[in-house]
Amino acid sequence: MQAGSRVPLHASQTPAQVGAVPVKTRTAILVAVCNAPIGLAECIPVVGHLADYPISVNY
Repeated sequence: MQAGSRVPLHASQTPAQVGAVPVKTRTAILVAVCNAPIGLAECIPVVGHLADYPISVNY
């Protein structure tokens, strides 16, 4: 996985209710868990924007 790549994962018995969004930076992996009623489609861009800062400072 390249730094800054966003790969949605489903981590639940019922994928529509729980999901995880990992983002790899240079030295860390950020993982956001989103629960219903927030879906992955809403969670992915938010996590991506949050990850932009550590990525931009090469963390």
